[in-house]
Amino acid sequence: MSVVSVWDTDEELAGRWSLAFEDFSLLNAKPAASRLGFAAQLMMFRTAGRFGRGADKFPDTVVAYLAEEIGASPAELADYDWLSRSGRRHRAEILDHLGFRRARRQDMQAAVAWTGSELCQLGLPASGMMDRILGWFVAQRIAVPEEEALTALITTARRAFEDLVLEKIASFESPKHGERLDASLADEGGVTGFSGLKADPGQPNIDNILVAARRLVFVKQHVLPCEALPDLGDPIARILGSSVIN
Repeated sequence: MSVVSVWDTDEELAGRWSLAFEDFSLLNAKPAASRLGFAAQLMMFRTAGRFGRGADKFPDTVVAYLAEEIGASPAELADYDWLSRSGRRHRAEILDHLGFRRARRQDMQAAVAWTGSELCQLGLPASGMMDRILGWFVAQRIAVPEEEALTALITTARRAFEDLVLEKIASFESPKHGERLDASLADEGGVTGFSGLKADPGQPNIDNILVAARRLVFVKQHVLPCEALPDLGDPIARILGSSVIN
């Protein structure tokens, strides 16, 4: 997931990548050779809510602009050690400087709950959730976790949401419904088995028509009222339908 865009005009660069006056006291306390890397880390976080992990994450126009701001050479960014102890210390200083903190376990749990209640019901793909989740962390003044952690967060939230939806649906099933569904799953390849229900009945002859009729009767026994899907919009209905069909 890219977190740095390309800006073509000086006005766009200045609006996104200009250091604040209070940044310079922190920046000037660093060795000259590491100032451009520190400035890039600082402005990356201020702009995108997360840190970079290499010079290749920054467009040349951004590097040139930052270097001109602090009187450095753009080539110095290639020598910055992003993953060293000093790089980690710089990131900690930047978080403190900007009033952010690193995500804790309870923060991740809160993010999962928010994603489940606010985003999953919209039926968004994972890519559509990423920017919104990033915004949630920034609004909470929490450093955005790595993309792998965000992907795992989305997966956890989706599973919890789907379980909740299915529990609501199951609450409308009578014990007799449950018994018939268990039998369908136990004899999956049978006429009214789970896989059999989705199978092609074949050529239109009397035997296949009777098989299709038996399946239709079975399905109609499990028709649920509209209330079985409370507060769920069309995106979720499409997702559940796709899961059943596949």
